[in-house]
Amino acid sequence: MSNLYGDIEEFVRCLRRGGLGQLAQSLEDAVLYGATSGEILTNVARLLERTRRERFSLPEELALQRDEILQRTARALGDVGQR
Repeated sequence: MSNLYGDIEEFVRCLRRGGLGQLAQSLEDAVLYGATSGEILTNVARLLERTRRERFSLPEELALQRDEILQRTARALGDVGQR
């Protein structure tokens, strides 16, 4: 799961470089203020899913990155739930 967190951090950096600092800050907050791995992943997934549902305007590369992180987050949440 540590690679997933690293990918989330990289995604946050990409968002900042792309001028999407508010979304980047929301993601950072979700990671920083989550009490457990499950809570962190749930918060990240909710936020990213909301950007997809609301047709949040992301450049294609970032949208693909978001979708990949969402898939990996869902798998990780399944793993956490099985423990």
